[in-house]
Amino acid sequence: MKQGKSSVKVWICYALLCIVWGSSFIMIKKGVSAFSPLQLAVLRMVSVLPIFGLLVIQSLKKIPKNKLIVAGIVGLISTFIPSILFGLAQKEVNSALAGILNATTPMFTIALGASFFQDRLKAKQIIGLILGFISVLVLILLRSEGPIETNIFSLFIILATLGYGLNINIVRHHLKDLRPIDVTTVALFISGSVAVFFFIADFQQYTRISRDHPGSFFAILTLGILGTALAQYLQNLLVKSTSAIFASSTTYVIPIIAIGWGLVDGEQIHWATFIAVIGIFLSIFLLRKTTP
Repeated sequence: MKQGKSSVKVWICYALLCIVWGSSFIMIKKGVSAFSPLQLAVLRMVSVLPIFGLLVIQSLKKIPKNKLIVAGIVGLISTFIPSILFGLAQKEVNSALAGILNATTPMFTIALGASFFQDRLKAKQIIGLILGFISVLVLILLRSEGPIETNIFSLFIILATLGYGLNINIVRHHLKDLRPIDVTTVALFISGSVAVFFFIADFQQYTRISRDHPGSFFAILTLGILGTALAQYLQNLLVKSTSAIFASSTTYVIPIIAIGWGLVDGEQIHWATFIAVIGIFLSIFLLRKTTP
């Protein structure tokens, strides 16, 4: 990492990225209090379309036509579909737990890489995966009100993080020769274009709910503009200025921010949640230490 002013800029970007992503879950919670999960995802994608629509022409020129379909798949499984899944989950799962479960992305990235992309696992990675999955199982079986019982809505978040993990592997194995900013721009533009059809088809409904629930509407706009557009820019900037491993270490901080917002919003967090969080952090640490 560079020293002096560059180092300060890097840490400012790092802090902003952690805050923005860590705050996304409380924004989703506020959004689905008035909008359906699909409506939340549509508004989130439509809100970033003007931003990435300005950049997409240049980015399209740098992506081969035979890879546009792959970029479209990346957009759907990394943004649009996970937005719906998180919305479905946070109808019943509090924002703190959603932020914690989001930290399972590195585990699924490595597990999918080994299962479908011929990546080799080291002993420490296998231990890390086992520890991580046990910790996730605890969270799925945990209700914040107290007793242990199946929290089926947590599985929607697991599906979303599986999508994130699949997305990372697809990019790493099939789009690695392209600039991250071009892949991100085209992927988000394609997702936003799909969302536009849903938006136009139900325009009056979006208008009515936005008028009756302006707080939820602005929460989703914030989620799109900051939690998607700005966050993607900051992540690309961090990767370029430092390394992918340093940028991905935000995984450790995001759940802390999410838990903080949850406590501020009056959410009750079961004591066993913190044990599961420690397990997930140890898992990520083992995976990071052995990831090439």
